[in-house]
Amino acid sequence: MNFHLTQTNVGIAKYSYEDSKFAGFVDNLDRTNALVDSPSGFVWR
Repeated sequence: MNFHLTQTNVGIAKYSYEDSKFAGFVDNLDRTNALVDSPSGFVWR
């Protein structure tokens, strides 16, 4: 049998992506997404 596990997280940002308060999050999106995409067995993001 083959199974896929899924998880969904939904959030509403308090600031726009251009706001300096959000800079730490925005600056690390590419790094975070690369880590998420790298494990073997990863199917889709």
